Amino acid sequence: MKYKILTLALVVLLGACSDKLDLKPTDTIETSRAYQSFDDLEAGLAGAYSSASGTSAISTSSYQTDMTKMATGGRNIGVTQYNWNYNALGTGVEFTFGWATNYIAINGINLLLAGVESIVPSEEEMERHKQIKGEAIALRAYLHFELFRNYAESYTDGGKLVAPYMTESVISSPERLTVSAFVSQLEADIEEAKSLLAGYDPATPIYVSTSFLQALELKLALYQEDYTKVIAIADTLLGMYDIADIMEIGEVFDRAINSEAGVIFKFAIPDNGGRIGAIWQDSNGTVNFEVTQDFINKFSTDYVDVRQDINISEYDGLNVVGKYLGTDAAVGASDFFVFRAEEILLSRAEAYYYSGDEAKALADLNTLRTARLESYVAGSESGANLLQAIKTERAIELAFEGHRWFDIRRWGDDIIRVDVTAATTPKLLSGGDYRFVMPIPNHELLANTSMVQNPGYQTN
Repeated sequence: MKYKILTLALVVLLGACSDKLDLKPTDTIETSRAYQSFDDLEAGLAGAYSSASGTSAISTSSYQTDMTKMATGGRNIGVTQYNWNYNALGTGVEFTFGWATNYIAINGINLLLAGVESIVPSEEEMERHKQIKGEAIALRAYLHFELFRNYAESYTDGGKLVAPYMTESVISSPERLTVSAFVSQLEADIEEAKSLLAGYDPATPIYVSTSFLQALELKLALYQEDYTKVIAIADTLLGMYDIADIMEIGEVFDRAINSEAGVIFKFAIPDNGGRIGAIWQDSNGTVNFEVTQDFINKFSTDYVDVRQDINISEYDGLNVVGKYLGTDAAVGASDFFVFRAEEILLSRAEAYYYSGDEAKALADLNTLRTARLESYVAGSESGANLLQAIKTERAIELAFEGHRWFDIRRWGDDIIRVDVTAATTPKLLSGGDYRFVMPIPNHELLANTSMVQNPGYQTN
């Protein structure tokens, strides 16, 4: 299926206000000019990794949940998200939830893949040539998954709409695919990338691998409630990756140490790159979002939880996000952790629970708590209490890594806030509210008449 890059929205935004748009295919670069050598392919792949490392899921899962609140002395960034007032007409909405960012990155990847096909490798280059193609397709699958979890009307109803699935850079007017069609394309990319990367074992988790693809496949299965598949993939991955222990976990998020314990994949972000810590706090110290008491209250009062000091730091009398402090030379700098063994373990625990095997669900939960709580004595929760314990552990362990909003959405839970910035701050977003599904940017609707809006949002 052939689709164009969806940057018509950007054309509209940056200079077209008339009814008739003079669109030129500037996003469709002639491949023979863009990629002329094998070194060009390597450079293109490096660019693909960089463009795929957008962190909008982290801000979404922080600003829009119960984990942080706007600081009274901040710059008012994120106010629309914090108050759940975002809409299709909002300034910058095409970037806020990753619509434009992801499609621009996907287009670059599709151009790279066209370049891969146009360049004939030497005998010495053949294996690497295949790996480049596999890595590019894997990143394309990941970016489409990000679109899926933001814009899909449903994660499980095959007839609901998602977004276009782009496999080639061509000018057209793509329609939103159904969940079934979109997931089929996504799974096809995963399988092709697996085949191309078979036997490829990068020495560091900053490059995609078959493990990355398995983790992505597991996450998709979790969102689609295919718990048998979640358990099977988790068994494989947890046979390869150990979770970080009680001493190692702090070193994973310590920029100076940069431990890779339990890390399946992360985007390597240089000190001079986009700094994740800036989502909450400026480099000059200004705090824009602080950690809520709602989140602090999730920690155990019976045990010392080493994650409390990892997730939360004190600054100028405020509780601030501590996971991405960076270093003195690069405040807020951090890699972007996409898949960790701990997520896999918690996903398996959840899958066991929903499959009716509470004993195994509890065993997985206790494995994680033993690795995080000092002198921990195994818990014995069951039924609804066990499910709530799994959800709480997921909130704590994966805090500020881009999971919370999407977990709450797929569970159908309410977001209930107690600790808020002002009396006028909304405190309840009921499960199933239309705002759990992000708006298609209005600029996109104006540029592409085949596009339709998600329910609940005004268009113009």
